[in-house]
Amino acid sequence: MKKLFLAALCVSSPAFAAAPELRGTWVTTTGYGAGDVRTQAVTNTNFARLRAVGLNTVYMDAWRNGFTYFPSSTLQAVTGSAKAPEIGTRDLFGDTLIQSHRNGMSQFAWLQYGFASEFTNGTNTTANNLSSYMKTRGWLLKDSAGNIANSTQKFAWMNPLVPEVRKLIIDMSVEMVKKYDLDGVQFDDRLAWPTQSGFDDYTRNVYLAETGRALPASGTDALFTRWRADKITAFGQEFSSAIRAANPNVLVAAAPGGYSNTYATYAVDAAAWSRTTTTVHGVTKPTFDEITPQIYSSNPSNFSGVWNQNLAALNPALRGTYGVGISINNSAGAPYDWTTINKPQVDTERSTNTAGHIWWYSNGVFVDEAQLTSYYNVAANGHAERPDRPAGWRPLPVVATANGAGEWNVTLTGGPERYQVIARTGADAWSIVLNTVLPGDVMTLNTGGTYGAVEVLVDRRGFMYGDANFDRQVDFADLVLVAQNYNLSGKLWTQGDFTLDGTVDFNDLVVLAQQYGTGVPVGTPLMSFEAALAIVPEPGALGSVALLTTILRRNKKPSSSRTKKRALLQVS
Repeated sequence: MKKLFLAALCVSSPAFAAAPELRGTWVTTTGYGAGDVRTQAVTNTNFARLRAVGLNTVYMDAWRNGFTYFPSSTLQAVTGSAKAPEIGTRDLFGDTLIQSHRNGMSQFAWLQYGFASEFTNGTNTTANNLSSYMKTRGWLLKDSAGNIANSTQKFAWMNPLVPEVRKLIIDMSVEMVKKYDLDGVQFDDRLAWPTQSGFDDYTRNVYLAETGRALPASGTDALFTRWRADKITAFGQEFSSAIRAANPNVLVAAAPGGYSNTYATYAVDAAAWSRTTTTVHGVTKPTFDEITPQIYSSNPSNFSGVWNQNLAALNPALRGTYGVGISINNSAGAPYDWTTINKPQVDTERSTNTAGHIWWYSNGVFVDEAQLTSYYNVAANGHAERPDRPAGWRPLPVVATANGAGEWNVTLTGGPERYQVIARTGADAWSIVLNTVLPGDVMTLNTGGTYGAVEVLVDRRGFMYGDANFDRQVDFADLVLVAQNYNLSGKLWTQGDFTLDGTVDFNDLVVLAQQYGTGVPVGTPLMSFEAALAIVPEPGALGSVALLTTILRRNKKPSSSRTKKRALLQVS
């Protein structure tokens, strides 16, 4: 697909770029401090600051302590709650995603809790609906004393063996991939199985059935640990395949613990993860597009040793995809000394020819804002792109100009693309008011409302010709949309205008016919209108299309005149 370039704001954006490098931060919904995202106004300001510092990726909390930070029908069906209660009516993930993209940054859905359903602080009780649901069904892991948590293992964990548990995490994540134009999903260090746990009846029965052995007395038993580690690795492949089937443009990432005892303590075998693959749509890729061990240390020498130990264990062929998690502050939230601790660590990572680094966490980024701004020196060097994305993957928005009566003028260049038209719907809130394919053209947008500002963002979920509803299938649902809008002007791609001339007519029907019954991965570009007309429809499509054509021609109205300046209506 062709790139969208910013015209209105290019004066403030350097025409050059630093070498590609992962520069990220985790944005958490706990320990807010200076990295607060609880209010829309502060979110907007803070995300602009993250970009100004020089970062290019945000890993935003999406799954924590039994709740999502977006409305999830998957979770609601299990727990009765669609999202975390503390965010009220707000879609926190959706809000922050708009701000990341408005500022030219990628955003990953950070699945912070992985298989953990709740932080219990070591108590053998559950407090949220998810944990209670799992406990009632015998789907929580237990230690050898029969406890779901203890003084050293302070979380309640869902059992990775249970198909319903795996399905919950996968379906919840696929729901996000379909709902949002996100850039990736990332597991934290709770894509794991604590080796203290696994003495519940469910695990006992599966282990016996698969191995012929009874559970050992100790959680550190070598065979039992290997078996559990392999289950986590297999889930990683299952998860990655599901995400890529939903949208192969979405990156799949993991941020395991980076210390040498991670395998012994959590049955995490990141070295094995780096050597497995998945095949989706005929394309074989590593299970994880990005692996970022979290190496949190106040000692640069210790950091260097552990980092190099991790690199030695991971698949050397994928070195360029590995990043490292660096703690910019201590456990109490106070910043480490930049000169003697943080800078030497990021310098070490940069010397190993790896992808880059992620700062734990955004609060510390703001505390060390001046030092990081100087270190990246965007003013002199330009912004760095992610190394796994093409240049211009997340361009800044095209800003529309108001011309009165709720209409906005905008100029798009580069050819047809899928876009989000976003509007400032209040003092600080931004919302998507339109998602459709638009041509590279001078247009007037009739947004159907009164807004403080309107911008246009590229949507990287892509499109295919004839697919009006963006479900990646050209079928009867798309045919119905064409029928409903046939011979009407001022219509959109999502209403059947595949030729992007403003009118739904026989030409659009022919285009749909030649693609009818097909489905392809996202990102498939538009073929030319001339090429579409030259292709004879597939036999399976002819019956439905011929019938609809006969009905439509009986009531055919003259097509309205077409102009280059297109008036687009908001779809309610």
